[in-house]
Amino acid sequence: MSLILTRSPYFVSREDRDSASTLKLEILNGANVLKTFNLAFRNNYLLDISPLVDDYFDSKEYEWVTTGNGSFYTGGGTYSALTVRTTLSGDLSTGGKGTDIVTTYTARRGYLFSTDGYNGNATVIDSKGVFSLLDDLKNKAGYAGSSNIVYKLDDSNLRLPTLLPPGIGGDLQVNYYSKSNELVRQETNSSISDGLIVDYNYSSFKDRVTSDSDFLTSGGKIEETKCLLNFLEDFDLNDVARIDFLFEVAGIVYRNEVIVKSISECKYNPYRVTFLNRWGIKEDLWFFKRSDVTLQIEKESYRVNSIQSYNASSTIKTYQDYNVNGVEKITLNSGFVEEEMNEAFKQLLLSEDVTIYDYKDNKEHTANISTSEFQYKQHINEKLINYTIEFKFAREVINNVG
Repeated sequence: MSLILTRSPYFVSREDRDSASTLKLEILNGANVLKTFNLAFRNNYLLDISPLVDDYFDSKEYEWVTTGNGSFYTGGGTYSALTVRTTLSGDLSTGGKGTDIVTTYTARRGYLFSTDGYNGNATVIDSKGVFSLLDDLKNKAGYAGSSNIVYKLDDSNLRLPTLLPPGIGGDLQVNYYSKSNELVRQETNSSISDGLIVDYNYSSFKDRVTSDSDFLTSGGKIEETKCLLNFLEDFDLNDVARIDFLFEVAGIVYRNEVIVKSISECKYNPYRVTFLNRWGIKEDLWFFKRSDVTLQIEKESYRVNSIQSYNASSTIKTYQDYNVNGVEKITLNSGFVEEEMNEAFKQLLLSEDVTIYDYKDNKEHTANISTSEFQYKQHINEKLINYTIEFKFAREVINNVG
């Protein structure tokens, strides 16, 4: 089984078949066939199937439904991964009937870099040896994040993307270690799914005290004394400092270490930005420092007939505004980060699917990235690295349908 990243071309060849051969393309969600295409090669040796698959990650079909609560439109689901099955049929180019070739793929809404080559099969050489795109997933032991350094707010859950090499099988094990190098949790492939793993729902001391489930009424209250704050600063209860990914296939164990840096921010309101990375999997980036929100007004105006006001000696209004609405923008600062985070910010700016979570207000907003230029920063030049990214909220301030 191969991996199709649908924002980049994926070519299927007719191999040793003649020009009259055909390709049956089936797009599935589990066992459910969403769409079937019957394609003809004609004089082409290759067919790009990515655009056809890409259309079915978001269902665009809506159905009018009437219930006891009224009538409304409802749409289909949004898929993080799809199964693709192709059947190649046709006569051999040398003559004679060829046997149908059935191939199964996993598809995600990611992309290839231009250096990844044909269908992501370019040979890459680095300190680990020679490998292809799927070999990269094995070398990273199933970890699909853009950086092996991860920042998170100290009171928040840690969410990490995973992707097992399709069709290879194997076991994935994830070990969580504390700052004192103590193993605090272990997960195996039975509880880990491709796309996302969430740690043990990290619950801070504050969360546990104020939780309704731990108290009879509406939860407890923390008296934030200097002694308590100093203790919590020195001892991050249940927090994670390192995560080891272990992936075993065919008797070979691949290991990858991810460093987790928990940041305590008491001055600014932190924001968590979630984006689809190059593998088509949601990844988190935290912005801890200064944020600025601006409102951009859009409107039209026309010249009104003011003769009646003029004759009545009242205040004359020559121009009238209409279709007034606004779009909000937010500028976020990451705080000081390591140089290894360059790849994470690069993939953020290349993403087409972005949401912003406001930690203080506990609200999530869809957004588009306004920043269009990115400088790769290095410690040798910058000393301290901070990234400033501008986003535009993907909706108008006034609810204006149309």
